[in-house]
Amino acid sequence: MGSLGTVNIIVIDDEIRSLQAFVGNVLDADIQCVYFSDGDKFLAYAREYKPDCAFLDINMPGKNGVELAEAVTEVSPETKIVFISGYAQNEKEIAR
Repeated sequence: MGSLGTVNIIVIDDEIRSLQAFVGNVLDADIQCVYFSDGDKFLAYAREYKPDCAFLDINMPGKNGVELAEAVTEVSPETKIVFISGYAQNEKEIAR
């Protein structure tokens, strides 16, 4: 865990609205939440700060969440990974 019992989490998503909604739901005195919409900036941060947990959007342009998970595991092996996705299909697509 981060210093003084604070949990340090990172959220990575290319959709700004999704980031804002997610971060708004985890605001807590004991949670430090940093968010990125760019995978390379996230990796630079993770390399330096070793977050406790990273929430990674699966479908992103450039490096996707799976690729980012592999990369962050190399620079911060203790970081826990949670995959997220805001992807929704309409009902007609699902029925096919």
